[in-house]
Amino acid sequence: MSIELSSQDELKSWLDENYWFQDGYCLGIMVSPKTKTVVLTLAYQIKGTYEANSERVRRVFEITAVDVSAIPEIDSNDVNSEHCMEGVDVPDSSDGITFSLDVPKILNITCKRIIVTEKDNLIDLVKPWFSDNELFVQVKDNSRIPNAETWVHWFKEDGVDISWRHYSGEARNSSSIPNGNYEGWYLQELSAIPKTTAGLFFQHLKTEGDNLGFHVIRSELDDRYWLLFEKYLLRINSIKVSCGNCKLSHEEWGSYLGNVQKHG
Repeated sequence: MSIELSSQDELKSWLDENYWFQDGYCLGIMVSPKTKTVVLTLAYQIKGTYEANSERVRRVFEITAVDVSAIPEIDSNDVNSEHCMEGVDVPDSSDGITFSLDVPKILNITCKRIIVTEKDNLIDLVKPWFSDNELFVQVKDNSRIPNAETWVHWFKEDGVDISWRHYSGEARNSSSIPNGNYEGWYLQELSAIPKTTAGLFFQHLKTEGDNLGFHVIRSELDDRYWLLFEKYLLRINSIKVSCGNCKLSHEEWGSYLGNVQKHG
């Protein structure tokens, strides 16, 4: 069954019923300069989680923009079907119907009318992805968490002079960290400290029963030092690493890093 939207207000009302496709997906785009149409296949998740390899169910719509005033230039590199959109944006007023969305390239469309057709729900598995800037590590025995000096020593073994600091602060010795608790502290390569404000940020040190976890975010830190840090995690026994939408055991984390090094 299809419905036709012929005004900006009708589009807004329909989008409101479908959460404006916030955290939605653009599964495909077809453009036809000859017929002046743009066909979008949009979806949003209605069941399941975002954890890697878990089952999800997505509601799918085919949206055909008719009599498009300017056919957008777009190719396969501009569209990522796993990109979580910020949502569809509709201005308050325009000539005809105007809307935009990130696919992740920003796509702007102005047309005379829109035909919406709901398709069958899509059932598939969530694809794994890894973050280049953030991870959470859970350790079964908190006595195995490296102390502040150990992190500095490990980098030193690889020829990297690194230091602790506060945000936008100067280099500090490990001994200056109160009670050795480096929650809220940064690690940064020594020569980069005068020209940066951040580094490898230990945002949280968290104890849950017998488990301790630390949440790390990098900012203004060279890729090389981030990769070294990821490698050092393998020196800690009994870890579970959450990175992106993946949760990996010690062995799985080692395999992942091996693949990164192999293909990097």
